[in-house]
Amino acid sequence: MKSSGVNIIYDVSFGADITTWAYLKAIKDNGLKTVIAQPCPAIVNYIEKYSREIISKLSPIHSPMMCTAIYLRKYADVRDEIAFLSPCIGKLRLMIQIQMDIYNIM
Repeated sequence: MKSSGVNIIYDVSFGADITTWAYLKAIKDNGLKTVIAQPCPAIVNYIEKYSREIISKLSPIHSPMMCTAIYLRKYADVRDEIAFLSPCIGKLRLMIQIQMDIYNIM
C-alpha cells in the first residue's frame, strides 16, 4: 500500500478504544441505563426502518471507524484522503453518507 501512495495506516481497533472510552463517558455523564452499541450500519438501518421506538436507545457515540477518522482529522492533523479497508458491505452506505472512500476486501 505504501508503494501506491499511502502515507499512514491506522487499525480501526484504535478507534474501538476511543469508542469504548466515549461509551463509558456518555453512560456516566448522561446517566444512561440502556445503550445499543452501533458499530454496525446494518443494525442502525434496521432500527431506523423497523424499530423506530428504540432509536433513542442507540448509542450517541460514533462507530470505531468514524472515531478513527475523526481522530485522524482533528488530532493527528491528517489532511490526506482517508480510505477504509473493510470486508463489510454494510459500511458502504455509511461511507457514501460521509463522502469517504471504502474498499471492501472479501
